[in-house]
Amino acid sequence: MEDRVRTVCLIVIVTFAFVAPAVADELIFLNGDRLTGTVVEVKIDRLILEHASLGRIEVPLRSLRSARVADRLSRIVPVDDEAPPKVDPPLPPLPEDRVPPPEVAKDAPAEEPAAPPDPEPDEPIWKNELELGVTGSAGQTQNVRVRAAIRTTRETEANLFRWNANYRLTTDRGNRTENFFTTGVFSEWPFHESPWSTFAQGRFDYAEFQSWDQRLTGGAGMGYRVFDKKRVDEDGKESDWLRLKTRAGAGLRKEFGSVDNDFEPEGIFGMDFRWNINSQQRLELASTYFPTLDNLDDYRVVSSIDWTIDLDWFDGLSFRAGAAHEFESQVDPGVRQHDLSVYGTILLNF
Repeated sequence: MEDRVRTVCLIVIVTFAFVAPAVADELIFLNGDRLTGTVVEVKIDRLILEHASLGRIEVPLRSLRSARVADRLSRIVPVDDEAPPKVDPPLPPLPEDRVPPPEVAKDAPAEEPAAPPDPEPDEPIWKNELELGVTGSAGQTQNVRVRAAIRTTRETEANLFRWNANYRLTTDRGNRTENFFTTGVFSEWPFHESPWSTFAQGRFDYAEFQSWDQRLTGGAGMGYRVFDKKRVDEDGKESDWLRLKTRAGAGLRKEFGSVDNDFEPEGIFGMDFRWNINSQQRLELASTYFPTLDNLDDYRVVSSIDWTIDLDWFDGLSFRAGAAHEFESQVDPGVRQHDLSVYGTILLNF
């Protein structure tokens, strides 16, 4: 049908060409080529063009896109590929229960689950305390007592590290009655998802009024967390409440300036208890028993208790009241077996 329309249109064009004045006619082929001359005859399926160089040429109408007759008639016959495409109307959607499932390629490999992201490394949390307390009295007796201490703690899921140093000085009427310094480190490595852990510790002591001048101790062993209770505060945040840890191990003791300067093997049996009474108060107790392994009559016990209250009127400031006690079963004549220190100090947390 479209070929017939094109043919009729071309015949009409050429017919008008004969009626109009003789001027150059132009034929435009489907491939875009052009040919100029004078159309002298039109037939049903072709036309004859008089060309200045080629002479008379028969041109099939089906090879032409259009024929232009200058200044008389211009008609373009559209080709098939320029006709607007036919669009079928959309089909109505299928009911949901009849929608076919999506096709899955049989040979397509199964998608592997994405690898979990690498866990972020634990960030160390450092906590530091600077402690200072000074007391004195004047009257029939004059005495001054000074206590200074510093502690630093780093705790992560993989390790607990503590370092502390403590100095005590007491004078009575200008004479020293106590001059004591101690410093030590403690490190603990808990097992993953287990109450068990390993620990190592070391300490250096200096005392002016003891059976020894300096003492060096160290040891290692196993620890066990008896319980570690948590609680949820009013803001919905979980925090520590009650915790009890025990430990047992062995180590060596070396004294300088005593009657026995040899290395002595000793056991280590200790416990640590912490009770966070509320968000501002906490109670801590610690005690360790050190028996000499080759002479069980020679032993010492080191204990302490601290009650700490965070002060509202200054951020990072706390008050601490406590006592430290050390008992030695064998001492030189004139030296007390019990060494008790009671104190009240101000703490700066940073």
